[in-house]
Amino acid sequence: MSCYGEMARYYDVLMSDVDYERWVEYLERLMASLGQRPENILEIGCGTGNIANILARKGYRVMASDISEDMLAVAQAKAHDMGVKVTYIHQDMRYIRLNAPVDCVVSVCDGINYILKDEDLKRVFKGVYNVLGEKGIFIFDINSRYKLSEIIGDNTFGESGEDISFLWENSYDPDTAICEFHLTFFVKTKDGLYSRFEESHSQRAYSVEEICGCLQECGFRVAGIYEAFTLGNPGEESERINFVAVRDNIDIKNIGMINSV
Repeated sequence: MSCYGEMARYYDVLMSDVDYERWVEYLERLMASLGQRPENILEIGCGTGNIANILARKGYRVMASDISEDMLAVAQAKAHDMGVKVTYIHQDMRYIRLNAPVDCVVSVCDGINYILKDEDLKRVFKGVYNVLGEKGIFIFDINSRYKLSEIIGDNTFGESGEDISFLWENSYDPDTAICEFHLTFFVKTKDGLYSRFEESHSQRAYSVEEICGCLQECGFRVAGIYEAFTLGNPGEESERINFVAVRDNIDIKNIGMINSV
């Protein structure tokens, strides 16, 4: 499983175009569609805390976990600067452990795609199931197979900035459904020179059927599958797909039809 290291210091610069406020509003919309407003939330794969800190600012009791200590250090510093309280936990999402149940677990920005093996995906979903209270909600998104194989896979991207530049080289293996990312960064130092470092990451492309089958095997009921940031059904060229799953019995309102891509 990929673990962000030195890149953690520059992650927010590279993700500056992401509207995290909108993302939190969408999570709340999905919760409301189930007739729920959870009091306490766990975010797994929280990265630098952009989602967790906004949720805390909105009044939720928030815990957030990540496998990268470097990312957590950035997240904690940002929470302090925002004046919000988030309990940050150094934890691999494959081995989730909490002292008390939560009402909702969220995973955003394709964290689930970093899980490369079937048995590990099952560990994640079963771990989430075990920490959710009765009627608990699990909300997460994935990069679609279309995005990883056609948009990102076997393509190279780059960006040149005054203080940081990067080259992003990708390859997709249709046999394993794994997309390999190789990133090279050039960061301007105080003396005006540039420091180079590299990181490699991998994501697996999952079909909707694979995700739903694993959720159901782990005890969840799939409540909705959506084109990202909508309550509409995903299409064949959807790049991000959101899933809503529920634990045990819950009164599910009409929040859209389940379909496959």
